[in-house]
Amino acid sequence: CDRLPKVELHAHLHGCVRLSTLEDLLDAREDVAVLRATALGGRSLDECFALFGVIHRAVRSAAAVRRITLEALQDFANDGVRYLELRSTPRALGDVDAEGYVRVVLEAMADFERAQHAAGEPWPLTARLLLSIDRAGTCEAAMATVHLATHLIAAGGEGAARVVGIDLSGNPTRGNFSDFVPALDHARGAGLRVTVHCGEVAGEANDLETSAVLAWRPDRLGHALHLSQANTEALAQ
Repeated sequence: CDRLPKVELHAHLHGCVRLSTLEDLLDAREDVAVLRATALGGRSLDECFALFGVIHRAVRSAAAVRRITLEALQDFANDGVRYLELRSTPRALGDVDAEGYVRVVLEAMADFERAQHAAGEPWPLTARLLLSIDRAGTCEAAMATVHLATHLIAAGGEGAARVVGIDLSGNPTRGNFSDFVPALDHARGAGLRVTVHCGEVAGEANDLETSAVLAWRPDRLGHALHLSQANTEALAQ
């Protein structure tokens, strides 16, 4: 199974961090306790996002971002993945701004691919990046992420080669899809591909939002696990 060539299109960078790396980066005892309590076994939605909070507190420097990116790429390569799209929300850290954060990820991808070629890997992993909009954030932050994507692509180099789209994701109980439509419209108008998480929780509010997502017709959906009959039929059209 490991040798079977694979394509991975839904991987969150911070969701791919090795547990051993997290324990190495964390220095708060309470965070280590949360990590150990929630990292293994079944998790509720709230516990999942609590774990993401721990990961964000651990990854707080450019060096840490580079480390988790290289490790994620190596783990996917070891699993036979040959084309990978990582997604991550740009954010300022102690030593880099949001653009610097993205550039660290892009440079790590480029370095990893160069190392594969230098090692004579016959079918090296190809890595690309989507910039994520956190639905718990502001509309202004969403638009800034879209502008950052277009800026990096226009600047050429690794940004033009590797930034392939925009992702709307995050805690599905926070924010509303409709609030982010202007930013997503701008991304689409700039030629960016757009993927939207939807249908992650059950309920009438989810059905209504999923209907709005499907009507907007993103290029790709994330999850779409809880679909009403009407939304299932709409998706099939």
